[in-house]
Amino acid sequence: MGIEETRKWVSLMVISDLGKGKSDELLTTSLIRAKFGELLAEKAGLGSRKDEAFLMGMFSLIDVLLQRPLGEILNQLPLAQDLMDALLTGAGQMGDIFQLILAYEKGDWEKMTSITQKLKMNVTAVPDCYLKALAWTNKLRKGMK
Repeated sequence: MGIEETRKWVSLMVISDLGKGKSDELLTTSLIRAKFGELLAEKAGLGSRKDEAFLMGMFSLIDVLLQRPLGEILNQLPLAQDLMDALLTGAGQMGDIFQLILAYEKGDWEKMTSITQKLKMNVTAVPDCYLKALAWTNKLRKGMK
């Protein structure tokens, strides 16, 4: 297992532990967002940052899990500044990936199309990435039980 895979595994364990006593949906949504972000980053030509996109998705609900302000939590994590900015304000390319995740979750097809154009992505790749993220999450969740 490489260093990035190890980081992802540790992040999964931390989020799982933080999610104890919380709704399973929070953990499931975090996992879907993590894998979805990773797959979208690859499709957007950001494959070298796919592991960071995974972490971004994984930590996107950490404020809800910990019931503390997101900015306060992010300042304590070893995340790149642009990942923090993406989560807090939606800024930058990673912010575009995060905003694409949120638009797809909400069914905001107009915003989703606009963001895919900005990222120079094929809009038809988005549902496929989401379905792959769902399948990966379901498989992972079954293995965690």
